[in-house]
Amino acid sequence: MVAILAGLAFTAAMTMLLTFFVTGNARADRAGNVFFLLFYALAAIVVAQLHARYVDLTALVWAPTAVALVALVVLFTSQALVLAGRVDFRRVAVLQTAGFGVYVLWLLAASVLVIAFGGLPLVLGWLGLAAVAVTLAALAVFGRDPAVIRGDRPPGRIEALFGFAPLLAIAAWLIVLGLSA
Repeated sequence: MVAILAGLAFTAAMTMLLTFFVTGNARADRAGNVFFLLFYALAAIVVAQLHARYVDLTALVWAPTAVALVALVVLFTSQALVLAGRVDFRRVAVLQTAGFGVYVLWLLAASVLVIAFGGLPLVLGWLGLAAVAVTLAALAVFGRDPAVIRGDRPPGRIEALFGFAPLLAIAAWLIVLGLSA
């Protein structure tokens, strides 16, 4: 159930972010920040739940779990500071991009665990690999323009739409995980 809620929170956050990029609506930006905070908190629970599922099967689960939890704490804290108006997003944009990249790498590790050790539907593992591939491709496209990564320039409408679609794969992965667990 927590994974489903995380997937829905992530979808809402991305929808609000896309709305902000397209319309410039400050309320959409604020709502997106709130949904991101909710997502980061729920995602940490999901990380811990997957850790508990696989820790008896392989000690390799410790490294991605620890790294993902640290990344989620950094993401939550920096997002909370932005939402509270204590830090301008541009000051933490690179940090948030890197933290999200680390979370995506955790999703890769989790998907490999599903494929290698079972316990969850195999389709979840393959969906995770696809989600990681398209998400990293989107990050690479955005990464070509340092101004977007630094938060100095929002992505254009086409860029935002391009980046939005692959990230829905992460939401789908979380929802499938929630339905499977």
